[in-house]
Amino acid sequence: MALDRADLCSKLHILAGLQERDCHLKGLSIAEAPPAVRAYATAWLYGASCSLCPKAARHSDGLAVIVAGIASRKTGMRQTEAIQAIATLTSNNILLACYRAGLEGAEFWEDNHHVPSSASLYEAVTSNAFI
Repeated sequence: MALDRADLCSKLHILAGLQERDCHLKGLSIAEAPPAVRAYATAWLYGASCSLCPKAARHSDGLAVIVAGIASRKTGMRQTEAIQAIATLTSNNILLACYRAGLEGAEFWEDNHHVPSSASLYEAVTSNAFI
């Protein structure tokens, strides 16, 4: 099954916006956070994207580019930095934990229309970073 870019982008923008708002309400501005925290948010978003796309499209260059573009708009990091965070997921335990939280959060969100706090972006970032 091919990747429906428009559908995925819509879902990711909605989910990222909801998580951005949740972080903001709890006092965390991802866009103003240190670069490492923005990389964690990118890893979370990449995990979410893998949950929301067909299995055949997961871990593709096209998916990474989509996520990097959205991460750039939501976090303020450069797309090249976002691509680097995605490319190095497996070499960093914190990035991997954030990726897994995004995967679980988006899967739950798609069925239940909310992200459980245990898999939220805020929880993933704050439990893995000193902020």
